This record gives sequence, structure tokens and C-alpha cells, in this order.
Amino acid sequence: MANKNSVRRIAICNFKGGVGKTVLSVNLAAGLASREKKSGEPYRVLLIDADAQSNASTYMLGQEVWEESIYPNPGLTLYGMIHEAVNHSRKSIEMTDIRGGPESGIFGNGAAWPSLYLLPAHYNLALAEELLKREEPLNLAGKTSAIAPHKLLTTLLARIENQFDFIILDCPPNIYHVTRNALYFADEIVIPVIPDWLSVSGLTWLILTLGEQFKRVGQSKTVRAIVPTLWNAAAFYENQMDRITNKLHTEWKVNPAFKNLLSGCKFWEPGLMRHVDVADAVGKYRPLTDFGQKNRSRQQIETMVDELIGKKSK
Repeated sequence: MANKNSVRRIAICNFKGGVGKTVLSVNLAAGLASREKKSGEPYRVLLIDADAQSNASTYMLGQEVWEESIYPNPGLTLYGMIHEAVNHSRKSIEMTDIRGGPESGIFGNGAAWPSLYLLPAHYNLALAEELLKREEPLNLAGKTSAIAPHKLLTTLLARIENQFDFIILDCPPNIYHVTRNALYFADEIVIPVIPDWLSVSGLTWLILTLGEQFKRVGQSKTVRAIVPTLWNAAAFYENQMDRITNKLHTEWKVNPAFKNLLSGCKFWEPGLMRHVDVADAVGKYRPLTDFGQKNRSRQQIETMVDELIGKKSK
């Protein structure tokens, strides 16, 4: 079992929508949960769906399960837990609040995922922005001192985070209050980006904003990787990756403000390309790890999982 010092908290983040954050988040979580530690125990993985669109939740649970058991019960979701905390009736999230593990199904269909867990989202999570939009500290039930709004998620997760080896956060495509909570909680950032002109051009602003966000709250964070996603034309992909490489070394890393943020940043090539197998996996609510060992999309996820756990590629 993980301890407080070893849990890895990783935010999958880009303030631009439609770049493959959710597919990457879910499949990295499933890929990690399919691996074993040196002890032979599987990695215990929690995915937190922090996006009100709830796509990671429906992907992992299936549309029917989400609509029947989650949608009518927002109290079972991240939104409900934030709402209860702000209204002084909750001081922490417990393991009994989390979906999955050996007690309930994640990626059902009879498959066993005993070490994969989900904290689901709800459409009402968009309303949490108003709950967290305040200057004064929050007073939580059972807490002797108030906390800043951007620390709420960190406070709520304090009792369970040491139950996991990895916590993956699927962030919303914005820099509002829920995202700020997710970024404050995370230690590492993974940035998915479509290798096209518009997406690559937006990376400078994204990195600048991340740097300013962490400076504002007195934190030091690391962008672990930039991941090319949803690409299909090799020549175009290579051209845009050259642009990113050039920006990283001639513009971003020479900026003193980004020195710590980007010191260990890597490109996870080839990332996760646009492929019919990815669409098929999402449509069937299955992870890419269910595909055969020689499947190209699965291999791309496995390569990124190797990067996360520090395994050298063959």
C-alpha cells in the first residue's frame, strides 16, 4: 500500500478543450492499475474527474451506469463533496465515497480492476465555481482553522491520498477555481497538445499561466511531460514537434521564471495518435490496455506508463 510520501499526484491539464485530456487520463490510470510494483502488488490508482462535462466518469462507468446511479445523486460526486464541505457538513473524503476497487465495477463487462478507483464528476460541478469564488477562507466541519479556497481539494483528500500509489486528475479546460484546486493538489503536470499550429501557439500562454499560478500560491511544480495527441499526419506532426522543441530550449527554458517548472520536462513521443482503435475503446467504455499487445494505440499508452513508473523502454 502506498504511503503519504510516495503517492504521485499528476494533473492532466490544458486550458484548451478537445485535446484528448480525458482519453489520456483514463487510459494512463488504467495502464498504471494494470502494472505491478516490485513487491508484486498492483499499483493502486485513483482517477479524479474534475471536469463538469463528466466524460471521464461516463467513460469509466459507462453511460447507463452514470445516468442511473451518478446523475441522480450529485452527493456521490466531487461536486457534492465540495458542496457539503463549503456548507460545513463534510471535512474529508473517505474511501467509502470512492467508486471502484474490488467492491464495485470500473470498466465492467466482467473485467477485474481491483486496484483502479474513480471519484466521479457531475454536471453540477460547474456550480462549484461559485462556491469557491470567494476571498475569505473556508470553515470546514471539524476543522479548528479555516483554509484558503484553493486548498479545499487538498484538505478533503488528506485522509485517503495515502491509500494510492498514483492519483490522476482529469482537469477542466480552464483556469477557474476547480482547476486551481486540482493544480494545487498535484505535484506533476502532464500537458496533452494536438500538434497543430493553434495548439502549439497556445503553449506559451499555458506555461506562463501555470508559472504565475504556482508563484501566487508559493508552490514549486514540475511539468513532467508534453504529450502530442490526436495527430494522424506524420509529416505535420514532425513539423509541429520541431516547433515545440525549439520553443522549449530557446524560449521557455531560458526564461528564469520557468526554470523549475520545466527543468525535467520531456516529450512523450509519439504520444497518443488519432486512431480508430481509440474511438472504438471509448465507444465501448473499455481501456486501451484491453487490446492486444501488438495494438499500436495500446503500445503508445504502455510507453507513457513506462515513463511514469520509470521503466526503461526496450
